Amino acid sequence: MKKLMLLSFVLAVSLVLLQGVSEATVLSAIGDGYLYASSSAPAESNSRIYAIDEQQGLTLTSDLLAGVATVGNYTSVPGLTTISQGTIIDSHLLLFSPTSGTPDVTGTFTFSGDILGVMVVANPNVGTDTLTPSDYLQQYAWSSVYDGTAQRGLELGTGGTYENYTILNANTIELDILYCGERWMDQMRVITASSEIVIPGEGGDTTPIPEPASMLLMALGLLGIYGFKSRIKK
Repeated sequence: MKKLMLLSFVLAVSLVLLQGVSEATVLSAIGDGYLYASSSAPAESNSRIYAIDEQQGLTLTSDLLAGVATVGNYTSVPGLTTISQGTIIDSHLLLFSPTSGTPDVTGTFTFSGDILGVMVVANPNVGTDTLTPSDYLQQYAWSSVYDGTAQRGLELGTGGTYENYTILNANTIELDILYCGERWMDQMRVITASSEIVIPGEGGDTTPIPEPASMLLMALGLLGIYGFKSRIKK
């Protein structure tokens, strides 16, 4: 009876953990923020800043240039930092693309991992282009999103025709878009520490395992130990 109860408990926990494996690493989007999870490119919207998970659990094969991600409000292009080769990251894209007019929108986004850096510039006239060189982090080849134009980044500043963003804490960003015309897009890429566990494989390869899955493996291992001990007692 005890074995049956333990097995039922482990199976129930396993189902809950397996559901967590597919959860996006953008944990929440409030205000005008909107979690987007589809293989089709998002439609233009006057009221939504899309939060899109790009590649997850990626081990960088070379250094990645990004804007610094210290807590504070940013009304100008941030200083640069380097995310080192070998770092395991998750990449996320925040996207606003209005259908008409110049709407104002504000969204707050919380991620499962700490923010390591941001990319906000696509126009080299206003700073070092960090968006375009990091487009290899995209998950889907959406030509309407990753179009390579200089109008993709943020126009940072103060006043009614600019954007600004605030890093509220280690894993939360608020993006405030005060002006974006229908012909343009506002984008920023957020790089976070991966929420996935990576285990070494053969030949030095690494394989990412989502955190819930590793917990499931541990639960099954405990069940196996219980069964082994029960055999010994007999």
